[in-house]
Amino acid sequence: MERIGNQLNKIMFLICVLLLVIDCSSTFIIKAEYITIKNHPRLLISNNSESEIINLFSTDVELKRVNDYILSECDKILNLSPLQYKIRGFRLLDTSQEALRRIFYLSYAYRITQNKSYAERAINEIMSVCKFKDWNPTHFLDVAEMTMAVAIGYDWLFDLLHDENKKTIITAIETKAIEPAIALGDKGFFQSKTNWNSVCNAGLLFGAIALANITPAKCDSIINKCIASNRRALQTYSPDGGYPEGYGYWGYGTNFEVLLIDVLENNFNTDYNLLKIPGFLKSAYFIQYMSTPNGGCFNFSDCINKSCGNIASWWFAKKIKDNSLLWLEKQYILSEKINIGCIRLLPALIIFASRLENTYPKIPTNQYWINQGTTPVYIYRSGWTAKNDIYLGIKGGSPSTSHAHMDAGSFIFECEGVRWAEDLGRVNYYEIEAMNVDLWDMSQNSQRWGLLHMRNDMHNTLTINNKRHLVDGFANILQFYHNDNKRGILVDLTSTLGEIRKAHREIFLDNTHTLFVNDSIHTNHKSARLQWTMVTSANAEILDKKTICLKKDSKQLLLKIESDKEFTPYILDANNIESWDKVNSKFKRIGFISDLTENELSVFSVKLAHSK
Repeated sequence: MERIGNQLNKIMFLICVLLLVIDCSSTFIIKAEYITIKNHPRLLISNNSESEIINLFSTDVELKRVNDYILSECDKILNLSPLQYKIRGFRLLDTSQEALRRIFYLSYAYRITQNKSYAERAINEIMSVCKFKDWNPTHFLDVAEMTMAVAIGYDWLFDLLHDENKKTIITAIETKAIEPAIALGDKGFFQSKTNWNSVCNAGLLFGAIALANITPAKCDSIINKCIASNRRALQTYSPDGGYPEGYGYWGYGTNFEVLLIDVLENNFNTDYNLLKIPGFLKSAYFIQYMSTPNGGCFNFSDCINKSCGNIASWWFAKKIKDNSLLWLEKQYILSEKINIGCIRLLPALIIFASRLENTYPKIPTNQYWINQGTTPVYIYRSGWTAKNDIYLGIKGGSPSTSHAHMDAGSFIFECEGVRWAEDLGRVNYYEIEAMNVDLWDMSQNSQRWGLLHMRNDMHNTLTINNKRHLVDGFANILQFYHNDNKRGILVDLTSTLGEIRKAHREIFLDNTHTLFVNDSIHTNHKSARLQWTMVTSANAEILDKKTICLKKDSKQLLLKIESDKEFTPYILDANNIESWDKVNSKFKRIGFISDLTENELSVFSVKLAHSK
């Protein structure tokens, strides 16, 4: 009996241990005072990282160029005055991001060169921002980036800091970051599923881990909150890697997300199952396909039409063991001016690259991307080597998602190096907010949807009765085609458009790379006016009642409309009557208008073919 009792006790003990180990879906028990926390540096690098980085430069001249760029920027920073507390609108973000750039670059430069002038200038900057009255907790992104900056400087320059400097830094991170975050409870960015979650939690984790052995109780609390909260951000990538906020905000949120996961793995030897959440690792391919052959991007939502390198791609290449993710990244490094998004994080690119077995890029072999989820997206590109490769991007989704526009069913199209179907992109937040426009109200009657760049009749989609798309609507992908004769998707726009019984849009390329946009509209008991729109910067001319000719860069595209219903082609400017929108002379809208009778199915087929 005693033996059985001992065995039962052992079994119960093992069960308890197992439960503690696997308890990572919602509650995390991290006690910094009981963890053998690494010595400094513990954020992104360790004491032997510098030699690995320096060795990298002997085999990769492109990455040596990145290193030289950072050092040259540091030489410029040496002559700049320390940053001052400066609010722009309601944000301190410009100052926080510049602080991160300066401190990260200077700290890196010191560790690579051992030139103490870089360290002294970094410490000067750190002391300056630590003496700010606050880091603007009402806009917590500002706090997060400033916390990351100060934490990196504290960690990487630890042996050079005087005790009084250390005390100032510890107090600043505690009172300006950790305590305001604890005061939030479970509100604010902790509940967010957007880039805010990734950026804010990453910044706080850097601060908490940097101080983990100094103020363990507060740091334990923040580390646990950040890990539990961060699962929400990663669920946004589910189920298959798409990112609802689009190209630009993928770069912002995901670059900080990989820093967050990296600092967990390096210090606790686990990611707390964050990487088991479906979609995140696949998103490395999403962002690769979002870059277009002519140097732009599929710029849906709040995004400008410009592609850039992503530091996170170097981290993903190691995780996934796929150097095809570096194919475009190497090109961004080799451009006349190093073209990297979130360039203030540039030292992290070199750190991630130094961990790779080799940094030789491989050419991607796939031609299409498709994801479902919050914002369904389909992309096809005919190749990866030439600016005149064909590119087609189509999106579904809803205006209700973060940074979204009323653009469900919209598409962009590049052929022969020309973007024919375009997206106006984002507005300048500061300028619009200065005119007291409520840019962040996402409700149906919000001022947001009156802005030129946000309206559905300013996107390459359909409008019914001159009405806005429904914020609560959702356009999902019904069917996916990928064969030699048909590459594209079928999208359901019914709940997005409203006012009609059913609306399906089919967009595909045939084997000659001619683009077809087929719309089937079934009206309800009321008649409806249909507006078909495509935004373009090409010169446009109506040739006849079915044909519009587009010309740009010595290339020509013919848009031909077919239907058994009456329709009227049009060419309109892309300006708005609202005072807050700038005059936009670059773009125009082309398309047609048709009056549809009640209880009737109408089909329209638009063909866009390259013409010699």
